[in-house]
Amino acid sequence: MKRFRMKLGIFGISFLIVAQLVANTSGNFEAANESYNSGEYEKAAELYETLIPQKQSSAVFYNLGNTYYQLQDYPKAILQFEKALALAPTNPEIRANLKLTQEAAQLQPTEPSWTEVVAVKMNVNVWAWIAVVTFWGGAALIILPPLWGWRGPIKSGLIVLCVLLFAVSTIGLVGYHQLAKLGIAISDEAALKISPTSTSPTKEYLKPGESASIQRKHGNFFFVRTAEDKEGWVDSDFFKPVWD
Repeated sequence: MKRFRMKLGIFGISFLIVAQLVANTSGNFEAANESYNSGEYEKAAELYETLIPQKQSSAVFYNLGNTYYQLQDYPKAILQFEKALALAPTNPEIRANLKLTQEAAQLQPTEPSWTEVVAVKMNVNVWAWIAVVTFWGGAALIILPPLWGWRGPIKSGLIVLCVLLFAVSTIGLVGYHQLAKLGIAISDEAALKISPTSTSPTKEYLKPGESASIQRKHGNFFFVRTAEDKEGWVDSDFFKPVWD
């Protein structure tokens, strides 16, 4: 039953978070949804793509991922689902559709690090707010109570709580820092080259839809490393960062 519900998600369009879009983009969003539901997937993809520069929305990325899935362009679908997860990391429907698309592309999902596992429990902005509030709250609890003569277990307990929450939020932010380096090969021409030039010898190729961590950039090339320790310079025409 669970598997069946996950599969339903890949064919459905999310209307639950349309409110994220501003008024001047809602017309194109609805038009794209109508094209999708009519089976005009290429037109729907074009319309969703026009929305991205205007409004970074998990709804748009998610629906665009579904559209590319229907077009059997699995690498681009994976990229869009990853972008949607960057904005809505706790959404189980997006994560399920990403997994199904990776399976369709015959890719083995990369195991996340423990810091990344912690990070995706909440949005990056939530972690940032927790870190700020607990840091200054803990500082205030250390500095101010002696001035007022406030002592006791309640104060100590609040300080410990602030320290623990600050530590966890720091782990979450570190995880997001790692996730921010993620990129996806969107073509079978994603060659790993020895140097950042088009004439450089090719060491090997990334699989379409394969993820890699961006280490640095030079001109039109990214130096990337995969979980299997494959590394090299890849042309940005064939490899796209998730966080851009």
